[in-house]
Amino acid sequence: MQRKSKWIYGLGIAGLLATTTVNAGWNEFWGRCCLDYHRNNAWPEPFQSADRQIVKQHWEITEANGWRLQNTLGNELFDISTHALNSAGQKKIEWIMVYAPVCRRQVFVLRADNAQHTSQRLASVQEYLAGMPAGEAPPVFEVDRVPPGIPGQYLQTMDQLYWSTQPAPRLPAASGGGGSSGSSSSSAGSSSKSSGGAGS
Repeated sequence: MQRKSKWIYGLGIAGLLATTTVNAGWNEFWGRCCLDYHRNNAWPEPFQSADRQIVKQHWEITEANGWRLQNTLGNELFDISTHALNSAGQKKIEWIMVYAPVCRRQVFVLRADNAQHTSQRLASVQEYLAGMPAGEAPPVFEVDRVPPGIPGQYLQTMDQLYWSTQPAPRLPAASGGGGSSGSSSSSAGSSSKSSGGAGS
């Protein structure tokens, strides 16, 4: 009798474990079905929004890099000996402060050949910004990417060559070929009329 009770007790435990295992798998199955159902109804979201965000982020990075190059003060905007801003560099900063969008009013200073010269450049830029009209000074950053550009002397030479080879703004003189041909035609016509009169 005792052995039979143990056997029944063991079967009860085994059945309980089997029922728990089956129920756990069944719940996961229906949960997955519910998830797939909602995903299919919402497609192509959220994947489409994620793709749009990736494309938008790419163009935002590209735009930021372009403005960084536009607002970079290169080597030609600093004095060679003192590493201070020259007049062209000051005009560049004024352009950034006046014409650049408010969110893009940032100044980037190209790194010099050593840390001391770079510090002199940064100090010169900060000093010039402090002397400008009252307003919030833009942040100044140090960069190592050289902005694209063409030497001004080259551009000046090309401009002078362009204007020196321009033709004179005058119409060409009228040729006498048209008048002489007209006279010849008139003479030929008069001769033919005379010949006709003589024959009659």
